Amino acid sequence: MAKLNQMLTLMTISVLLIGLAFGYMVYKDFIKPAQVGQVPFSEGTKTPSQAGKPLKVNVYLRDAFNPTNAILTSTIKGRVYEVGTPDSALSSPLTAYLDSAVNSGGMLVFQSMRTFAGQSYKVKIWDDTTIPIYYAKVVTVDLPYYSPEATVDTYPTEVRLEAIGTFADPMQTDATGAGGASLPAGVTSDAANNVVKINKSAVVDSTISIRIPLTIANVKSNSVLKNVVLRPIQDTSSPLPTNVFTSVILQYKEGKSFAFPTTDITSYVQSQSPIMIGDLQGGDSGIYYLTINLDKGSLTTGSYKFILDDLGNWLATDPIAGQSGASPVQITIEVVQ
Repeated sequence: MAKLNQMLTLMTISVLLIGLAFGYMVYKDFIKPAQVGQVPFSEGTKTPSQAGKPLKVNVYLRDAFNPTNAILTSTIKGRVYEVGTPDSALSSPLTAYLDSAVNSGGMLVFQSMRTFAGQSYKVKIWDDTTIPIYYAKVVTVDLPYYSPEATVDTYPTEVRLEAIGTFADPMQTDATGAGGASLPAGVTSDAANNVVKINKSAVVDSTISIRIPLTIANVKSNSVLKNVVLRPIQDTSSPLPTNVFTSVILQYKEGKSFAFPTTDITSYVQSQSPIMIGDLQGGDSGIYYLTINLDKGSLTTGSYKFILDDLGNWLATDPIAGQSGASPVQITIEVVQ
């Protein structure tokens, strides 16, 4: 009887152990994934040692205006940062990063295995060349949670980059006098070179009125010019005094209209402050008359420029990669003796 009881006890224990093992397998393979699924943990709730398994990250690069087209530009690079890294620090080469990659066949492959399931990371992507084709971009990638036992080892994601546009020549036709009249004595117009020249010794009128047709356009299809500005500024080598301008007025002529903060930009010209225009999509084009009045008595030799540029200012750089965007264009007012 004692042996029979002992055998029954052993059989009971065996059944319990088998049941526990089966229950664990069901939990691991079915219940646990259903509870966690694709929801990433919040930043700071998991350290790498506590998080899911390390993952490679494949970033597929696509053109924002043609999403089916892979971007094959070989100068595009990427870096992975901790998600808490400030955007303002990303342009510095001294900022620590976890992984880097170079575009190969339209994909950035981050394979250091320093990115972990259930964590979030910042990824900076930029065209590492002196004349970039695409604007830099930073995205946050949330890696889904996979347990260390999972067979998944790679997380794919897609990032779309915006091609940098091209400014049209700003002076498509020659300047005239105010209201379309003939140019004042002593003033000549050279639309081919975007220059209006004033010969001081030949000027007759006490107030010199000139109307310049200003073209604001992005001539590159499937692109964008981001945060475009009109920047009035003195020439650095031969500045024309700002007090020579008694008034400067913008007047819409044709094409796309832009939300200028004001049509009277005299104060902007005198303070040399950028005038915000906004984004220009490929094909956007508008023409404004730029009517300037100059005081003959204040004229000195020198130059003043009206510059169109992107990224919010003349010669500005983006905060992500520290790069310039499109090549600026300008109209020059030149006073000679």
